[in-house]
Amino acid sequence: MMGHFNFVGYFFFAFITAITPGPNNYMLLAQGKAFGFRSSLGMTAGVISGFFIILLISGYGIGALLISIPIFVLILKILASIWLVSLGWAIRNLTVHGSSSSKYIGFIPAFFLQFVNPKAWIMGVNSAAVFLPHFSNMHLSVFLYACFFIAIGIPCALSWVLLGDKITVLLKSKEIQKIVGNILFLLMIITVISIWMKWE
Repeated sequence: MMGHFNFVGYFFFAFITAITPGPNNYMLLAQGKAFGFRSSLGMTAGVISGFFIILLISGYGIGALLISIPIFVLILKILASIWLVSLGWAIRNLTVHGSSSSKYIGFIPAFFLQFVNPKAWIMGVNSAAVFLPHFSNMHLSVFLYACFFIAIGIPCALSWVLLGDKITVLLKSKEIQKIVGNILFLLMIITVISIWMKWE
């Protein structure tokens, strides 16, 4: 059962990739801003659960196989672009808690959106390639690898939701909120462009 596990390296990799800006974190921020911390926990659970499945897929090597198939990557790029642009537009229109212009995203949509999230696939495949522990039991190795990342990812995700929740207190001006929404939309567009430029 004993094997090698780069605990320290994996911790920093997981923390940096989970806490830095990306589609999921923009979505968590916007959801927290529109509906508050408590009401955003369902979506947060969906994000975490969906990413957990991607980690398992990556741990067994299936993720690396999939992203080596050009047609899969092309389809993923197209779906991800459509999702990110529509999500960015929805985020742009978010205003304050309970606003009728805000679209609530629950557990199920957030769960399935992970499978068209390029950052999630890249994080999963790269972390599995470098940090997957090597115990005698392959299933145990994959399970621990996925659980460890999730344990670090949960507080990172919740911090983005909390930030969104607190922004509504700090940014009471409608004009400032519109500026924040436009910035998030622009970041989503930049993310879409980066998908087509960098993922070859």
